[in-house]
Amino acid sequence: MRPRAAPRTTHHVEVSGSKFKVQSYAPRITHYTLYALLLGVAFALRWQFLRTTNPYPDEFVTLLAMDMIRQKGVPVLPSGLFYEHGLLYSYLAAMASFLGDPLLWGRMVSLVFGLATVALTWLAGRRWFSPATGLLAATGLALAPAAVQWSGRVRMYALLQFLVLLAVWGLVEGLRRNRPALRWGAAGAYFAATLTQFAAVALLPPLVLAEAAIRHLRRERWYASPALWLRWGALGAATLVAFVVKRAGQPKGIAPLGAVNPAGGVWQVVQIYGDLSLDVGKSWAALAPFFLQPPVLVFSLFAAGLLLVALGAGIAGRRSPVVRGGAGIAFLGVLLVVTTLEMLFLVAPDRKDDKYLFMLLPVLLLLGAAGLSKLLERAGAQPNRPRTLALAALFGVALGWYARPEIAALLSDVGEDYTTAFIHVAAHWQPGDAVLTGTPAAAYHYLHRNDYYAVQAGGPYDYRILPGPNGQPVERWLGSPWIHTLDELNAVFRRQRVWLVLERWGLLVQYYDPLFMQNILAQTEFVREDNGVIVLRSLPDPRPLRETPAVPADALLAGTEGDSGQLKLLGYTLEGTRLTLYWQAQSPLRFDYTVFVNVQDEAGQTVTQVDHRPLGSVYPTTLWQPGQTIRETSTLDLPPGVYHLRVGMYRLETGERLWVPSDKTLQNMV
Repeated sequence: MRPRAAPRTTHHVEVSGSKFKVQSYAPRITHYTLYALLLGVAFALRWQFLRTTNPYPDEFVTLLAMDMIRQKGVPVLPSGLFYEHGLLYSYLAAMASFLGDPLLWGRMVSLVFGLATVALTWLAGRRWFSPATGLLAATGLALAPAAVQWSGRVRMYALLQFLVLLAVWGLVEGLRRNRPALRWGAAGAYFAATLTQFAAVALLPPLVLAEAAIRHLRRERWYASPALWLRWGALGAATLVAFVVKRAGQPKGIAPLGAVNPAGGVWQVVQIYGDLSLDVGKSWAALAPFFLQPPVLVFSLFAAGLLLVALGAGIAGRRSPVVRGGAGIAFLGVLLVVTTLEMLFLVAPDRKDDKYLFMLLPVLLLLGAAGLSKLLERAGAQPNRPRTLALAALFGVALGWYARPEIAALLSDVGEDYTTAFIHVAAHWQPGDAVLTGTPAAAYHYLHRNDYYAVQAGGPYDYRILPGPNGQPVERWLGSPWIHTLDELNAVFRRQRVWLVLERWGLLVQYYDPLFMQNILAQTEFVREDNGVIVLRSLPDPRPLRETPAVPADALLAGTEGDSGQLKLLGYTLEGTRLTLYWQAQSPLRFDYTVFVNVQDEAGQTVTQVDHRPLGSVYPTTLWQPGQTIRETSTLDLPPGVYHLRVGMYRLETGERLWVPSDKTLQNMV
């Protein structure tokens, strides 16, 4: 598996008739210089991401767990939930956070392990294949956008990746050097990985199969080794512990562990995370980004080619110079292929995610780099010569150029700005106020409270709900009351002034149906939006919307010039001074239109006109989905009397009104 060490260049110098050998360390110095430069690039990318990107929702949950560890010594959240997700990472980050800002130091922990993984990838490639392989694989990891991202988040994935590679390193080196201590160390690293992220339990079958394959290739009677079966038994025991720990975290909101026996609890976890799936297309779509995102795509292609050549050579029963280091290729190949097959066929659909394969990114990169190095060797480059290192370095520069758009996109997307939104709420907070969010941990981070959690039932977020102490459902982190019906929402608005801090994608797409969302907008005023985080404040006199119009209508409006879209006015409801118009898009609209409400007296004279963007900037007409009923309101301050109501829409930039075919006055009003 390991080639001979790179030869030093030797020069003969004659002094007074004698010859002395002077050894040049130029190749080794060149290699270490390239590696140092690469590590510097990896650090620069991760540091920029770490310092400029806003925290995203899951980071707030880990920050909450860190806070509980500092307070109580265990990650038991205010709701009473034992937060086992990222358990080992949470403890390491909590200890680091004693040095200062928890967000910064939690991210620093990920940065350290991200850089350590780059270093270990380089070392593994250099020892198992060649210096060029190590340099190429480390380059891929340094530049991979996913690796940059998870090395700058308060999450467990960088630590998980390091521990998985450490387990692989210990097992391979233990086999190469016949060191049982290293193999047991690998078992320990695997156990630590399972306590860092539960997805690591998927590595148990491929690790056992890979070791059995290597021992079979070496013609060992491995099946008769008590020490081997003891270690494999320890791996199984570690996996069982991981299942029990996961069950203690009440996945999917199931009852606490004490409500069932441990065996039953383990089976519940299997049912939640495991599922036989034969829909390969759908499964592959969920996992494909792991293999296809630049620059990893290049390594995926070379890894696939290398494994196919190695498989062909194995079937033919011959050793090929193309697959020198075949034992290492076999081990890494079994690990990658079997884990991918598990994810494709045996994991529940809602758990198929490319980020769970992220732990094997160094394995994929090592295989791809080995394949590329073999290609360079076939082209005449020697594996341990400076020329090969130079070619590898040039290829690394090309990889950086190829991945530049993805890296630039990652670093320019700073994410939703919860910080500015919650600081504004805190600055304008009054006694008696309450806060309602879909991300309670974020509210706790900035306000040290979250009063209501509002997400409707029946969606992908039901796992966040736990039974509360009085039988009422609460969210799983802070124990905030769960608001999921219109009656509950309306009661909250009537009770007190409420601040709503919601992500745009949550408010408009993920959390609510259209009627629920429109009731929120009708009973609140828009305060601000900070990079996708919307702040609303409840009105002094909140009134829920009527679902259907009191006065039906059926008027068609056609888009302005350059817009083939159409919509209908379905009717209106007038309640005191509030007018609710009911619209329905018939086809997508190209422009954001403005509604005008023209009120005329009995003589046909305009008394008042109210112009407004329907649903403000939160839900403009370009976002309206065909067939969806839109309820939007305006206020008419009029003295008692009889009036004629005329409504329509126009494009603010040009003043052009939407055409109303039924309007015989040609004023394009309904």
